[in-house]
Amino acid sequence: LRAVKDSTNRILQERLVIAQMAAREIDRLVERGFYELEKATEFAAFDPKGSSLAEEYHMLAHAYGRVGALSLGVYFLDAQGQVVLSEPPGKAPRGADLSGENHIRKVRETRRRSVSDPFVDPATGKPTVALTIPILRADGTLLSMLSGLIDVTNVEVTGPLTQARDLGHTGHAELVDSRGLIIVSTDYGGFLQPGEHLQFYLKKFQEGRAGVENVPYTPWHATAEMAQKEHHVMAFAPVSAAPWGIAVGGVDWETFAPVTRLRNTILL
Repeated sequence: LRAVKDSTNRILQERLVIAQMAAREIDRLVERGFYELEKATEFAAFDPKGSSLAEEYHMLAHAYGRVGALSLGVYFLDAQGQVVLSEPPGKAPRGADLSGENHIRKVRETRRRSVSDPFVDPATGKPTVALTIPILRADGTLLSMLSGLIDVTNVEVTGPLTQARDLGHTGHAELVDSRGLIIVSTDYGGFLQPGEHLQFYLKKFQEGRAGVENVPYTPWHATAEMAQKEHHVMAFAPVSAAPWGIAVGGVDWETFAPVTRLRNTILL
């Protein structure tokens, strides 16, 4: 019994470590995006009322071209949330009002960087997340903002999930937001559909910590009968740089197959 218990705990711990490693990769991606936006402010004033915006345009082009994750564009916004410049050119017309976007409003109110809720980029139709940073005057008031768009179908986002799902035939992984909605999934989950283990995700977000549990399988496209019959062993790890989480798991009978073989051998 002790050997079976130790084997079970080892499997659960390994799964949790896999989820945490994938979460760290997503953390690095988000932090790198923020770093490039903040680095641009060291080489240009980003004053919307400046006489020439040549330096600002150059730095936007540099940030857009250097970071593969910000592949859908970069915006230079004034303190009211209106577009001053965009890269690529024409991504958004000058004067376009983005002040109604929640992540822009959050930066204006808090003067802190923010990660948007996932949305569909109207220009490309791709699932997107916006990273936005404030640019402050010497007295601490808001001067302007920079916002970069991440394509969440980019391999830098999907790659860590694809690697994490290598847990057998039933292995799968999901990146979900704080509402438990899917941002990226290696399985059949649709963008912004409820995750396959919604209640588990919401519970872990509320607790604010990593964990692993054997939970009912409740995909958004499944029937109630399917949900009652199947359970998955899911590990969850929060992403520190954004209000997201990584979930990695597989069907319980496949997950615990090594334990079952060990138990049967011992009993025999």
